[in-house]
Amino acid sequence: MMKEECVVKFLWVIQYSNGKHYNWVALAQAIEKLDSRYIIKRKEELSTIDINEADFPIVIGGDDFLLEAKKNIKLINGIFESTCFFRVDTYMSIWKDDYLNFHTAMVTRKKLDTIISEKQEFFVRPLLDIKCFDGQVMDKIKVDEILDICRSCSKYGKKCLCVSLVQEIEKEWRSVIVNNEVVSICRYLKNSKRDVSETDVPEKLVEFCKKECSGVKAPVAWVMDVAKVKNRYYVLECNIFNASNFYDCNRENIVKSLENVIRKGNKNCL
Repeated sequence: MMKEECVVKFLWVIQYSNGKHYNWVALAQAIEKLDSRYIIKRKEELSTIDINEADFPIVIGGDDFLLEAKKNIKLINGIFESTCFFRVDTYMSIWKDDYLNFHTAMVTRKKLDTIISEKQEFFVRPLLDIKCFDGQVMDKIKVDEILDICRSCSKYGKKCLCVSLVQEIEKEWRSVIVNNEVVSICRYLKNSKRDVSETDVPEKLVEFCKKECSGVKAPVAWVMDVAKVKNRYYVLECNIFNASNFYDCNRENIVKSLENVIRKGNKNCL
């Protein structure tokens, strides 16, 4: 008797944007082209959405969308998060001086006030990937404006802020990683300005990305940003796959790669 072929049915759950969010629209088009399936939902609909047991959901949307999706146990497997991986001290431990801000200092909000002056700027970001504010270059005035949120945070008084010297970044690329393999790369920044290109992907950059994601203990899918500084490549930061902009990365490669890996690893297919 022949063994019945195992089929995992994927269902991409994409946030509603009335067709205005290019990243999500282009992804939906790639999914449709590959004869896979997707649905468009508002975040308010996620808590009650019903997913068949045979469906494997993959959630795509903003941070608020993911927060709502996590309230539905049927959607959790399709959110590739990791509080252990997406944090600065993990990046420092994995990549050492291949991480751009390897020499960052982790400080409290109170300590930050003694470091930053009105005459000098620093790059400041949260230790954790909780997006309470976006990492950015700050001076004393900007710190007071933006980080007033810290005073009402449960982590106030803890070393949850990362401070490092400002780097002169020439270009930045987004690399989409699936099962620790690079599936697509594109440039998204040049000379501090948004400048997207799918062709400006040097071979040395590709080799760097392959080396840096090899053997890393990370979710099945994630995004690694790479910066070029003084003619050298560095890991800039990592981001959760589900809420990342893929810019001009090859979405068909992304969809195919992720579905294939999940299909092969699905316990019901063993």
